[in-house]
Amino acid sequence: MRTLASFLGLTPLVSPRLACFGLVAALAALAALPACGDSPRRFTEPLMLGGQEVPPEVLDRGARVYGLYCVSCHGADGSGRPAASRTLESPPRDFREAAFRYVSGPEGSLPTDTDLEATIRRGRPGTGMPAWDGLPPEDLHAVIQFIKTFSPRWTADAPKGPPEAAPAQEGKAS
Repeated sequence: MRTLASFLGLTPLVSPRLACFGLVAALAALAALPACGDSPRRFTEPLMLGGQEVPPEVLDRGARVYGLYCVSCHGADGSGRPAASRTLESPPRDFREAAFRYVSGPEGSLPTDTDLEATIRRGRPGTGMPAWDGLPPEDLHAVIQFIKTFSPRWTADAPKGPPEAAPAQEGKAS
């Protein structure tokens, strides 16, 4: 049986058996790589955030969602100071400070997940915060949990409002 190389008049540089082994080894190496678009795991242990234990898978998903929708305005470090935010009249929230404007609890308290969900889903007209109403519930939950990783305050404190509090009105906290 003639090989393609001999048919074309080429002298093979390696034996067919060695070439087959090399192909199998290359395919095995490719299979060991993460799927295209997968990033390395950022979180390996659950974290206590706002009085809730959050699994690492949720935080990793939240990091991906944040990278897609939030990082251009709030920054990779959560500071609210990337280049895109310079064009906004009202600067984006600095998540590192954990000082939120829309909370259902007492002034200065952390927002509930429901408060954060309302802000993300509806946006804040008159600011640069757009509405992200099309986010799947799993992504919304994950990005809310991930936002809490920017400030140590979330590890020491919990929201003061009821867990299913109605979304807050502006002005209760600075």
